[in-house]
Amino acid sequence: MRERRAAATDGATLLTNDGMEPLTANAVIRLTMFDYHTRVWCAHGWQDIKPIAAELLKRLPLQSNPAKDGVWGTFNIRGHFYSFRVRMGGITVDFVDVRNVTRDDGLNVSRETFGGTTDLETTWDIAQECAALKLRGTTISSMAMTDYIDGDYAGFKRHFPPLDKEVYHRMRPAYYGAIVYSKPGECRDCRSWDVNSLYPSIMRDAPMPVDAPVWYGGKYRYDADYPLHIDVITFDARLKAGKTATLTNILPVWGYEGERLDSTLGVVTMPVTDVDWETLTENYDIHVWEHVGGWKFRKSHGLYYTYVDKWFHVKQTATGERRQMAKLLLNSLVGKFGASLYRPMLHPKPSADGGVDFTVDKPESANSLAWLPTAAYVNAYGRRILSRAMNANADRVLYADTDGMILEGLDAPMGIETDARKLGAWKNDHTYERLRILGNRKYCGVETDGDTVMRLSGVHRAAPIPYDEFLPGARHLNDDGHTFVL
Repeated sequence: MRERRAAATDGATLLTNDGMEPLTANAVIRLTMFDYHTRVWCAHGWQDIKPIAAELLKRLPLQSNPAKDGVWGTFNIRGHFYSFRVRMGGITVDFVDVRNVTRDDGLNVSRETFGGTTDLETTWDIAQECAALKLRGTTISSMAMTDYIDGDYAGFKRHFPPLDKEVYHRMRPAYYGAIVYSKPGECRDCRSWDVNSLYPSIMRDAPMPVDAPVWYGGKYRYDADYPLHIDVITFDARLKAGKTATLTNILPVWGYEGERLDSTLGVVTMPVTDVDWETLTENYDIHVWEHVGGWKFRKSHGLYYTYVDKWFHVKQTATGERRQMAKLLLNSLVGKFGASLYRPMLHPKPSADGGVDFTVDKPESANSLAWLPTAAYVNAYGRRILSRAMNANADRVLYADTDGMILEGLDAPMGIETDARKLGAWKNDHTYERLRILGNRKYCGVETDGDTVMRLSGVHRAAPIPYDEFLPGARHLNDDGHTFVL
């Protein structure tokens, strides 16, 4: 691949070794996504342009034909390039811009951390910070995986061999989401408690699967060489009184997307990690109809020590953008392990009229830098940790989500270790004088120092809705200027 070096000037032109050329969609795509590896000059030397190319593309006139290409969500409400979502053969594929290397709530908040007065300047600052940390990639998850592998791709494939396509699709339902719980209402004097880097602590310290899975028929029988297992089981389950509902699987349970289920609503057949099966039996009365079979794995300790310890140290000792980047890297690696395999790829290309068209390729081979069992086990351990903490404090739980919970009262939680600086321990995050919960991921609280903390999709956390206006049925504007009803 021939290398083409380019420097961004005022955002309107590109300086290449062929001279100046206008910053058009054709030029950016040709230089960044076709036959050149384009780099830009910054304080840390020549760097890959791709983290800022998407931001440049966002500002250019793009064309798409939803009827022809099946593309929707190409532009945000302000008409800027944001992301693409293509549906083909029942599979959804996303192509997203540089916001993948920013915080979840976008460049506005990132500007507070990384600096810059415009989106492009903020993106440039992020790219330079990535360069200073010797990170390579166009998304935070790809940076995390590249840093984790650290050049040892042969070792990675030895520990995490690609899964057969059929095995992958049968195993995929074992990887599902976190617990989310809410008790709508108002409360005074309550505290939120979060696990310090939950997923990284699990990857570091819990037994994790490794090497090629081995299929077995029927019920798993203990094997010292293969102690971890994902079992395919036909069963029905009903929640025990006073216990935590952990079934949230969106695939085998009749389209109850994201909901916590008090029962399986009948008999289901699904793959379950041994960790999840233990959690299910703690919380549900279960009747097993059949042990179909499953996959067993060798277990490992230590494969993630270096990566987690490195970035947790940065998180604990750094400030500002360096600390923020460390937090992102710690939390993004498991998501990369769980990335979809055999995923269609969306390729932009210049159109004859100067706009951009897209082609979709369906790959026959898997994404070799993802390994589903790791992600399935990390999420399973996470559900077990949170469900046990909720059960130990069942009479006080007001809200819970993924790695934390809000408890009524100011007393420390029962049954958990609290240490603000220890990896995997719980810490007090917020103390509320008043808290109003309207539903899952929809609450607003006033802290003891008077600050307002809000969780609500589509509304900037840095500009929360005032507590007294955070009411059911109230009308507000979201970040895109649209009216919505709480």
